[in-house]
Amino acid sequence: MEKNIKRITMCPSCECRYRTPEAFLGRKVSCKNCGTSFTVDFEVDNKEKESPQVSMLKEVEIDTISQDDAYLVMGKLAVKYKFVDEEQIQEALSIQKQERLDGNKALLGEILVAQGMISQNQLDFLLSIQKVIETRKMDRKFGLIAVKNDFATQEDIEHALMEQKKSYEKTKTVRMIGDILVESNLMTKDQCDVILKKQQRFEEIDINEPETSEMPEPPRTSTNDAYFDLTVSEDKLTAFFSIKKESTVSFTLQDIKDYLEGKGIKYGIVDDEKILDYLENKEGLDTPLKIAEGKPPDTGIDASIKYYFDTDPLKIGTVKDGGGIDFKDRGDIPQVNKGDLLAEKIPAVEGATGHDVYGRYLSVSKPKDTTLRKGKGTSISEDKLKIYAETDGIPEISAIGKVYVSPRLEISGGVGLKTGHVDFDGKIDVIGTIQNGYRVRGNSLKANEILKAEIEMDGDISVPGGIIGAKIKGGGSISAMYVHESDIEVLGDVLVEKEIIDSKINTSGTCIAKNGPILSSRVSAKKGIQAIQIGSEISKSCNLSVGYDEKVKEDIDAIKEIIPLKKQVQTECHRRIKEIENEPDIIEKVIADMAQVQDRAVVKQRKLSEEIEKIKETGDEAQLKGVEVKLSELNLEIENREKKLESLFNKQDQITTEINDLKQNIEDSKTEIQDLREKISEIVEWSTSEKGIPEIKVSDVIFADTTINGIYSSLKLNQNKKNVLIKEDIPKSAGDSSEWNLDRDKYGSKIRIKQL
Repeated sequence: MEKNIKRITMCPSCECRYRTPEAFLGRKVSCKNCGTSFTVDFEVDNKEKESPQVSMLKEVEIDTISQDDAYLVMGKLAVKYKFVDEEQIQEALSIQKQERLDGNKALLGEILVAQGMISQNQLDFLLSIQKVIETRKMDRKFGLIAVKNDFATQEDIEHALMEQKKSYEKTKTVRMIGDILVESNLMTKDQCDVILKKQQRFEEIDINEPETSEMPEPPRTSTNDAYFDLTVSEDKLTAFFSIKKESTVSFTLQDIKDYLEGKGIKYGIVDDEKILDYLENKEGLDTPLKIAEGKPPDTGIDASIKYYFDTDPLKIGTVKDGGGIDFKDRGDIPQVNKGDLLAEKIPAVEGATGHDVYGRYLSVSKPKDTTLRKGKGTSISEDKLKIYAETDGIPEISAIGKVYVSPRLEISGGVGLKTGHVDFDGKIDVIGTIQNGYRVRGNSLKANEILKAEIEMDGDISVPGGIIGAKIKGGGSISAMYVHESDIEVLGDVLVEKEIIDSKINTSGTCIAKNGPILSSRVSAKKGIQAIQIGSEISKSCNLSVGYDEKVKEDIDAIKEIIPLKKQVQTECHRRIKEIENEPDIIEKVIADMAQVQDRAVVKQRKLSEEIEKIKETGDEAQLKGVEVKLSELNLEIENREKKLESLFNKQDQITTEINDLKQNIEDSKTEIQDLREKISEIVEWSTSEKGIPEIKVSDVIFADTTINGIYSSLKLNQNKKNVLIKEDIPKSAGDSSEWNLDRDKYGSKIRIKQL
């Protein structure tokens, strides 16, 4: 059988041409000349062109075919399109099996062409259909994930799959449904990227070259092995050559080159002059010659964000060396004016592939990207690279990275009966106490003390005094002197100077009780817990969870509960529109008919009035009275009909207004759902961008019966421990420990206790 059939492919950038195995059609490679990544494609001679008159397979056929191994898909497709029959496929499979036994990697399509069973053009066609099958299979899984996470509806997915099918039949190229959904504004790019990352399709898309078009042969035994030594570094980037001392044979430059070729060394080989100098310098043979050096890959630069205002004062409650949290020395509060540049994204710089000494490409991972997010009081440039202030105020950053500008509200004397509830879209400074039963909402908050109040902030919360009996939700960090009997949920850190008692704390950051104990509390902190003491001899036991984001999961679940309610609003609006949409036309017809009757009545009214004037001239009182009665009845009839017409016009206007309001409600609901989905995407992206830290550090005693929940395992202490670091070992197979939706029984991890 003819092997390694090669065809010409060309780099689209520098037009350098390569002889490339046909099996590499559609694969991603890198140009050796300029380094550009491109997809292998071959020109088709017109005289050989064959165009089977076929369209995209039916979904059921794709499902049936795609269930097989990849190499069988080609065979089923070839039979499907009647290029070959079953016997020919079995023959080709037998040849393939024998080739593999002989150590050759033979593809089924390659064998079918080599045996003359199908033409190259038919193989190209089958490869394109195979790509369709693979993409459609992945895209249907993409759709399931999108619907499950409320990023899109099932109707949206079906529509996108239909558009994908139409696009393929028109252009013979396959578009991913994620791109179609984003272009149709049915899904955000961030949501699409989250799913692609979950499917691990970024690696498939962005990798520079999974295989090189000229893979080296495995090292072969050479007749010169008895005389030469070759040492290749572990990273395959350096090769050292030496001649064994006991050798008395003279060697030439070509002997060395033949030896290197036999060992597969082909990249970064030193100049001939260096090899000749080495051979001529007999005294230097004791020192190996660095005979080849590869090129390490350039890792590129991750995207970053540069802030144009002092962010340190916003990071409240910083723990200082030696102990306390400095609540007083916060520096000057930054102020910005409308139009000021607040933040700028520095885009990622792509890396470049390298080569090892065997000539193989060394791929480089895609640099990390980051998203610039605007909050209230800001605007973002069209290229999404700069954020500007839309108003004068104080710039702040939320825990998930949103930049916003807040006006400032100062309340003297505290929040209570005099102020009532406070709802202010800005920074709130309370010089006093927030009293029992009051609600305060805003961007960020500073208050001397919080009692049994309800607090909800987009950003940071600073309480130089204590928090007692409060319910607090925040998008940033929270700092306080102490926390008693409170329920706290924040995305940032929880920094407490003294004790945490009888409280429930849920944070995506770190929970620190710097100079006090945590007693009778339930604490969940993604980035770990630190305290002087946890539990006591007389308090209820604590329940601690570290390493995973329980807060994010609860937030996402809460948002997901809202989306069906918004969809129900749309359903009810559509139902009501359908119920009343024909009424204006019906009323219009009634009005038209009634108007005609009214016109005739007015004509009759005019005639009766003229008749009365004539009768008055004759003096016939009886006749005059009779006509006047008729006119009076007619006037009443006209008046009543006029009222009915006015009522119909009003009803028509009301229904038209109601329909317009219902349509606006539908559009508003769609916008709200989109905003909620974007919020989910933002939270998930932020949460998964940083790994959890499943550890608890206690400088004094952690008491028995404390329950510790890690990412994949749990532990209940059976005795007191002093001055310890409790940490969960994460198996490598577990992957990214920052995921919040975890199968806790899947991995055999273990929580260990280390003495400090």
